[in-house]
Amino acid sequence: FEHLKRFRAVHPDRWPKGTEEYPAANRLGSWCITQRLMLRRVPYPADRKAKLDAISFPWDPLEDLWAEQFQYLNAFRVEYPDRWPSAQEEFPPGNKLGQWCTNLRHVKRNFPADRRSKLNAISFPWDPLKSNWMEQIDYLKRFRKEHADRWPTATEEFPPGNNLGIWCDHQRKLRSRLPNDRRSELDTISFPWDPSESTWTKQFEYLKQFREDHPDRWPIGKEEYPSGNRLGSWCIS
Repeated sequence: FEHLKRFRAVHPDRWPKGTEEYPAANRLGSWCITQRLMLRRVPYPADRKAKLDAISFPWDPLEDLWAEQFQYLNAFRVEYPDRWPSAQEEFPPGNKLGQWCTNLRHVKRNFPADRRSKLNAISFPWDPLKSNWMEQIDYLKRFRKEHADRWPTATEEFPPGNNLGIWCDHQRKLRSRLPNDRRSELDTISFPWDPSESTWTKQFEYLKQFREDHPDRWPIGKEEYPSGNRLGSWCIS
């Protein structure tokens, strides 16, 4: 017990693992396991239990592990409020928080109600594919607010590191198979299902504006109108 108290003084953020030794050659981890087994199988001395309770000894390490991971998940969301851990992500370093999240989704149906409520309270994404789609549509709406005159190009990232252009292209390929609610969501923001058609329409509008500004002539070969848009080249093509 004294070794355990010294261990906690050195490692206040954790308890001994199954076969861990502390100090060297002393199987403190095994001793902890024995205390848990004895509590279940034989009358455990009340004074010993009181001493262990006084230092918050984890009688059920699985319950404590869940609480610890949930705290890590909350800390992750504070640091990264715009996303959830990816499948193989570690947080903090060495702790497989992403894998823990994946495991939760696999056991959702047999999950204790109190734990499910805690996760629901922080909007935990039980269906990461659906959550990812909603995240991308939000990014697309933000993109359009910043770039009201255009849509993401094929390989454009927005925000940095997020392949929004590829996602848009993927929605076009899946158009006939997209759920009605998703297709409607995209239609609501006038999503260009055929980007080549949208490009033609946009260039035609630029051409009409050009003619209003320059009624006596047409765009020259490489002329840009507005700046950065090769309206002359479009006319040639």
